[in-house]
Amino acid sequence: MVICSTDPDQSLHSPLCGRRRSPNSRFFLPLLVFATGCGNGLTGISGAVMIDGKPAMEGVRVVFTPLGDTKQASGTVDEAGQFVLKTGQRPGVMPGEYRVLLINSTASIPQPDTPIEPGVNTPPPEWIAYDRKLTAFLQRPPTGEGWIPVQYGSIADSPLRFQVPGDGTEPTFEVSSNFADRAGRDKELNER
Repeated sequence: MVICSTDPDQSLHSPLCGRRRSPNSRFFLPLLVFATGCGNGLTGISGAVMIDGKPAMEGVRVVFTPLGDTKQASGTVDEAGQFVLKTGQRPGVMPGEYRVLLINSTASIPQPDTPIEPGVNTPPPEWIAYDRKLTAFLQRPPTGEGWIPVQYGSIADSPLRFQVPGDGTEPTFEVSSNFADRAGRDKELNER
């Protein structure tokens, strides 16, 4: 298991951190992908999100944003804090380096009952109001224990990185609800 943390006690000396695959690994990757059943060059990645030492709330989005020549992948945290990533509609993630974004669940904001008619250019006023509430919520999420600080959902500010190896792994992202306590500390992976 790989622990991804901004904890200062974690070091940058993880065997997976920044490691480049050896030239021989390109011969084993196709065999490994075939054996794991992911196919199409995608590696199965599932893991967990912990906030203040407890599983993150259901509905938190986990987004792997590429830092190289790969595609974005995402997943949603379940009631146990677990997630499974997909690239588009296909399960798995392309091997490579990613910035990891954690976005609070918006389940507390109920969707309008009013349907959106196909072909209509302007959505009903209820949906416009809903969109405003979502935007405000994501820009200024609740604070305190259990809520993920907005910085973890920002491409510019998230300190979380993850190197997806060719053989897959199960990362655990551990964050604090108090981002200021963690800012500027270890931004890389460490295997416990």
